[in-house]
Amino acid sequence: MAPFKSSLARSAGKLLGVFRQADLSLRGATQSNRYIAPPLNATVTGGNVIYTYGGNKIHVFTSSGALSVTGASRPVSFEYVLIAGGGGGGPTSGGGGAGGVISTVPDIMPVSRSALSMDVGQNVTVTIGNGGPKDGGAGQPDSPAYPGGRAGSNGFDTYFTGPGGTGTRALGGGGAGNEGATGPSNLAVPASSGGRGGSGGGSRGGRPESSDVAGIDNQGNPGSRAVGATQPGGGGGGGGGAGGGASNNIDGGIGIQLPAIFRDDSQPSAVKGDPAPGAPNPGGWYFAGGGGSRVDPNQSGATPAPYGGPTGVGGYGGGGSGNSSTDPNVNATAGQANTGGGGGGGNGPGEVGGSGIAFFFYPAN
Repeated sequence: MAPFKSSLARSAGKLLGVFRQADLSLRGATQSNRYIAPPLNATVTGGNVIYTYGGNKIHVFTSSGALSVTGASRPVSFEYVLIAGGGGGGPTSGGGGAGGVISTVPDIMPVSRSALSMDVGQNVTVTIGNGGPKDGGAGQPDSPAYPGGRAGSNGFDTYFTGPGGTGTRALGGGGAGNEGATGPSNLAVPASSGGRGGSGGGSRGGRPESSDVAGIDNQGNPGSRAVGATQPGGGGGGGGGAGGGASNNIDGGIGIQLPAIFRDDSQPSAVKGDPAPGAPNPGGWYFAGGGGSRVDPNQSGATPAPYGGPTGVGGYGGGGSGNSSTDPNVNATAGQANTGGGGGGGNGPGEVGGSGIAFFFYPAN
């Protein structure tokens, strides 16, 4: 006699089979829900300042070095923010553009980048860009080539390379413009305009042939043309804010504020950016502000609205302020170190841009 087979037994077998498959399959719902990733237990070296905050271990580079994974239970995925050196300010000219900003963290910049994954034994070389020289010194030399500033030079790139040849690069800020110069043919700009870089540099003021100059690769904003102001140059573009370009402003453009996940105020001032008193969002940690323009009150008294105030101020984020030709107490200032701020425009020489900075972070556990 054949064995008895009920529909109930067949249904139960199918049901058990489904559960077995779910348990064994890498894609089964039960399997994935039951899997608990082991602690990362990462050992990572590198950086000038290392701190734990908000559940993350954060490595900050203010000078060049290496980031290395010496131990971990699985590959370490690093999120990062890279900020390049700011552009230099020019003589009788505008402010330098802020260093370019790239990041894997959403909402810091218009485009988010891919995270960096490293296995045990791998490392990357991190290069921190210096600020651009003032008054036409040689700027960023590395590939990809783009113009140094006209009267003040582009800042230097901040980037990492490796493992396996991978890497990414934040572009140095554009140098301030000066009358007549246009830059090389690969990224030429109109005469008297600021240089192209992560953010655009400010133009030579009062020049109808000049133009707002955009940043490159969504890394920053335009530098200002400031054609409505007779003598001063335009403010440099901000790294993440409005930039000077839309309103012919002599002030430097506003930069970015790092989100709260970074803002451990017990850390050294060298990694906390510009405290930016009076900024629209309190809390400091501002980076990549544009440099302010030189002004000449003899031209029209205090520069009238909408072009700015009696002096061209640097943007929140370490931008340097411009010079006043008639007040010996108002001199051009450099971009703040470790912020990527642009240098201020000067009456004689302008000022140098601020050096860049890099943040890498991963889960602390």
